Amino acid sequence: TMSDAREQFAACEALLNDGAVEACAAAAEALTQQYPKHARAWCLRAALATQAEEALKHAERAKALKPDLDCVRTALARALVRRAVEEGKAHSEARISLLERALAEQDDPKTWYRLGRARREAKDLVGAADAFERCGDDARAKFWAACCRGDPSEDAPVEHLEALYDGYAGRYDAHLSDALRSQAPELVAESVRGTKARKALDCGCGTGLSGRALFDAEACSKLDGVDLSEAMCEKARATGLYEDVSKGELCPYRGVLH
Repeated sequence: TMSDAREQFAACEALLNDGAVEACAAAAEALTQQYPKHARAWCLRAALATQAEEALKHAERAKALKPDLDCVRTALARALVRRAVEEGKAHSEARISLLERALAEQDDPKTWYRLGRARREAKDLVGAADAFERCGDDARAKFWAACCRGDPSEDAPVEHLEALYDGYAGRYDAHLSDALRSQAPELVAESVRGTKARKALDCGCGTGLSGRALFDAEACSKLDGVDLSEAMCEKARATGLYEDVSKGELCPYRGVLH
C-alpha cells in the first residue's frame, strides 16, 4: 500500500541521516523494486548512485513518473550536471547540451557558470557571456562575461587570481623557463643592474625566479617579495633569497625600495 511505501521511504531517509549510505542505497533499490512507480525513491537512488550515468537513468525514471515534482526536477538537474562534468572538455557539445537540460529543470547560478565556461571553451563567446550574466552577483562570472564581450572594464577578482596561481605554482618555473623560454627575470634584473639598493621589493614575486637574477645583477643587498598566491609565496620562501615574502595585494604593501 502507499502507507507501506511511505514508511519504507521514511526508513530510507533515516538511514541516510544516520550516515548509513550503503544501507540506504540497498533499501532504496528494494523500495523501487517493490514500488516501481515511487518517484521519490528513484530520486534517492539517483542521489546515491556512484556513477553519473546510473544517476541520470534513475532521475529520468523519476521524471517520467512525476515530471512536475520539485524534488524530481532537482534530482534530474543534479544528475545532468554530474554527467556534464564527467563528459569533460573533450566533449564540449555534449556537455553544453546536458547543462542546458539541467537549467531547463532548475535555474541555478552554479550551473549557469558551468555553462558559461563550456560555451567559452567551445568558442561561443556570445552564448558564454549570456550564461555568465545569469550568475547573479558572482564576481568571477561578471569578469568572464566582460572578457567574452571584449569589455576591459571588469577586473579579475582577487580570489580568482589566487586560485589560478595556486594551481599553477607547481609547474610555473618549468612552464616559463622551458615552454615559454621567458627572459623576464633577466630583463628585469638588467634594467636595474648595479643599483645596489639597500633593500628591494619583488612585486608579484611568484616562485622567486627574479630573486637570483636581481642578486646576480647587484641590484640590491636585501630582498622582500609579495604575491597574491600563497602557493607561489611558499615556493619563493623556499629559495632562501628573500628576507620576507608576504601574501597579499601590492597596493596595501608598505615595504618599499630604499
